[in-house]
This record gives sequence, C-alpha cells and structure tokens, in this order.
Amino acid sequence: IKVPTLRQLIFDFLRDGFQVRWPDMSDEQLDLYISDHFQNKIDVFHSAMAVFFAPSDPSGIGGMRCEHIRSNPSWHCEGERRDCVLVSNHSDDGEADSFEVARVMLFFSFKFRHKTFSCALVQWFPRVGDNLPDFDTGMWIVQPEFLPGGRPELQVIHIDTIIHSAHLLPLFGPERVHHAMSHTDTLQWFRLFYLNKWADHHTFNLLHSLSM
Repeated sequence: IKVPTLRQLIFDFLRDGFQVRWPDMSDEQLDLYISDHFQNKIDVFHSAMAVFFAPSDPSGIGGMRCEHIRSNPSWHCEGERRDCVLVSNHSDDGEADSFEVARVMLFFSFKFRHKTFSCALVQWFPRVGDNLPDFDTGMWIVQPEFLPGGRPELQVIHIDTIIHSAHLLPLFGPERVHHAMSHTDTLQWFRLFYLNKWADHHTFNLLHSLSM
C-alpha cells in the first residue's frame, strides 16, 4: 500500500487508547512503552464482514443482514478495490450519534501485550460546506482529505467503529471524462463525491437516523 508511516499510525492508535488509561503519561513516555512491546508484525486481510439488524423484504421482519467490505489490491485482475465505509462518532455517553465517511486502504490485525487489535487503515472523506445535504440532490457532498504535498490523510481505526459500507458517486464538472479512466480508479480521479443515500434500503434509513 506504499504507506511508510504505517508503524507510526499504529503507534498513534495505541497512544490514543492508553492516554485514556494513563492520562498522566506524556506522548514520549507512551511512545517508548509502545515501542518496547510492539513486535512489528501485522496480519493483512482483504475483506471484513459487517453484520447488522436490517428488517426488510430480503432479510425478513426480524432478520439480520451481512455485507462484505473489501480492501483488495487486485480485484478480478482489473485493479485494486478499496471500499468506502461509514464510521461512527460517539458522544460522551458512548452512543453513536453521528458518522464520517472513509475509504478503507487496509484491513489488518496485530497483537500488543497478548491482546489482538483488529483495525483498518482509512483515508477520510470529510463533508463539504455546512452540515446540510446538497439542495438539488438531497445527498451530502464529501471530498478526500490530503496532507500538504498531496499525500492522503490516513488514520488507523478500530474495525468495530465501522457501521456500514458507503457508496460514493463522482460529482461531474464541465470537463470531459478522460478516456483512460476506469471504474477501479474513480476515487483517485475525482475530488468531489455525493454520498449515495439511495444505495439500499438500510443505507437510506441509517443516514436519516444519524447526523454528520
């Protein structure tokens, strides 16, 4: 995935968790503690399965539904597939009350002091403008987040914070679409996207039950 900072991103993820347990320790002390116990080994996975309660015609009135979210370097020999997802934000009482959009660049797990952490490396797609959907389409507009120099803004998150897959539609401008573009690299070519609330019944209900 060509992310030389992955080790530091894992350290940042662990440090955020330990700061809650040990608020008196400085970042330097936590980094030293993590470095002493981190084994520099991860296990990589190309997909994850989300299971959720979704009453509907396919699942039944009390049924459950599952979906596969993929982050695969080679999808049917046509190029990489890095799915987008909705990630929960939590309020002070721990309940999910809003969400963010991200693209999964890697699913992986690692062990730290005999505990397994299942994580995802994601690129954030923050919303554009205010907290309201686009007036014409009723869909939020999001854009990929980049650091100075054009590198994507990446973060390691726990896999349990992923709620659901997300479908992004490119926002076309006046320019013609390049003939070399493929469906596998749409997320690299465009800079603005609609968050498609019409992707399926459960997505529609979910986006109306949570706020961004």
